[in-house]
Amino acid sequence: MTRGSLDLIKDWLDNYSAPEPTQATLDYLNKHGIIPAPKQAVDAALAGIENILIAREKHEMLRAQAVINAISDYVQAADPKREAVALPVSKAFPAGVHLMSAIDNLQQAVAENLDHSSIGAFIELIVANAESAKQTAAALKRHADNHALRDEIYAWMDANYKKGMALDDAASIISEKIVPLKWRTVRDHLTAWRKLRSTGTP
Repeated sequence: MTRGSLDLIKDWLDNYSAPEPTQATLDYLNKHGIIPAPKQAVDAALAGIENILIAREKHEMLRAQAVINAISDYVQAADPKREAVALPVSKAFPAGVHLMSAIDNLQQAVAENLDHSSIGAFIELIVANAESAKQTAAALKRHADNHALRDEIYAWMDANYKKGMALDDAASIISEKIVPLKWRTVRDHLTAWRKLRSTGTP
């Protein structure tokens, strides 16, 4: 039963129930094999149903919040300032572990908690926190753009790097020509690229 169905039943009972049924009502119920129930019993049954619905709504809200929390963790982990975006998963690079863990947690949270039962609660949370949701969406887009530019830098280095080439020189070639990034940002990506390639990570 949904909350809408419960509200319809309550409205119907409020409109058509009487403290003491008439003899005609009792005859009708008896004729159709309907056993009349005291109003108190009906009210108690409806209250029980309402409590079940409230518990279910709280559960779905918690599931939706778990997805929101996972998104927030991912946004923080993917922040380029953490240097997490360019590092592999290894003990030597805990930031990379944090990012990969955040990605896994986000995918798991969505798979386990976001479905036809919880999507309404998820949308409610988004609407209730509209400004924060806008900022999160913008951050996700920035991270996606940053990752794409990082991958473009890595691809250029994989194709053009020659032994003995200074990373400073490579950064000068790439910055604002191959990708629309400042020299310092490109240079940081190249440091991360060298660490990755030195560990044999493709």
